[in-house]
Amino acid sequence: MSWSEFPVPRSEADLSAGWFSALLHPRVVESVTLERLEGLSNAPFRARLGYAGDDADDRGSREAPPSVIVKMGRAPGAIRGVTRGATRGATANVIDREFLFYQDLAPHLPVPVPRVLYRLASSDGHFILVLEDLLLRKEIQPFKPGDLPFVVETLGRRLHPPHWDSPLSAKHPYLRTMASFVERVESRLGEGVPRLLQRFRGEIGDDERELISRLPGRFADAVRPLVDVPATLCHHDLNRRNLFVEGPGANREVIFVDWQLVSAVPGVRDLSFLIQNEGGGLGEASERALLERYHAGLMAEGVLGYTFGRLVEDYRRSIICDFGRIAMTASNHGLPSGMWEQLAEQLGNRAGAVERWHLLEVM
Repeated sequence: MSWSEFPVPRSEADLSAGWFSALLHPRVVESVTLERLEGLSNAPFRARLGYAGDDADDRGSREAPPSVIVKMGRAPGAIRGVTRGATRGATANVIDREFLFYQDLAPHLPVPVPRVLYRLASSDGHFILVLEDLLLRKEIQPFKPGDLPFVVETLGRRLHPPHWDSPLSAKHPYLRTMASFVERVESRLGEGVPRLLQRFRGEIGDDERELISRLPGRFADAVRPLVDVPATLCHHDLNRRNLFVEGPGANREVIFVDWQLVSAVPGVRDLSFLIQNEGGGLGEASERALLERYHAGLMAEGVLGYTFGRLVEDYRRSIICDFGRIAMTASNHGLPSGMWEQLAEQLGNRAGAVERWHLLEVM
């Protein structure tokens, strides 16, 4: 059977021992245990695999992994024809954007990402990604608060410089741009802001409540200057759940996972979302030190014409973007409790940010 004919699973039930046996041939998989993972979409699972007979002796090899991460979905617009290498249009969303990222961009990325074991798509838009389970690596650790400066430096020295002010969105039109992000957030604030304020009434500080209340009607004007900032390739969802650190000391590497929101936007979007998510309790001086570390990395890698003063102003506006994004997420009906918990955490980590960065002056 050729890969073009290989069956692409349509549902969880299709992730059977028989399907994995066909995928990993000649290994024979006798059992599959699926564990649903946290994720925005793509129905992520950890599949624990049990092998037959002698194959069990090879557990841990690339050909017979004890477990894999599986993401699957259907996006009939952008991904159709992907097996033929066709150019995708701008209709991609989070469902298929990660698939296209792993096809087009991941092989050339200057930072490590999970290894793709298999990547399959059907002609009618169904797809599946089978990724390595990073927890099987011996020297890998989940992100810790003390890793924040190292991750910030990795953004400034490795991830962002190679694509700085490059025509990414023209070459890969499924990547969201800053303009499309602003438009999308603004269109959902009217519904999202009241739901957010109602859900967390009494839990949001006065300044944060005032800023959130001002978002409808003022958001676009406050953040529009970011549309003119040079764009680069951004993960656009940086938090501890999507970061791992591998190796000791000077040989450490940051591994970035879950690229469903990958975008062509200003690098400060990664910076503010990461620092505000994982730097809760930092004072302004500590935040500025992280911005300086990031800016020094950009300069060291040849990014010119982007002053530290401009970075600080962009950072302020990007924090407002983060509040807008939280409100946009709150507009989704049927949001699971786990996502509400994440929004509560994100808001809690941003306590004091409005006063610290004088954000009401921008609004």
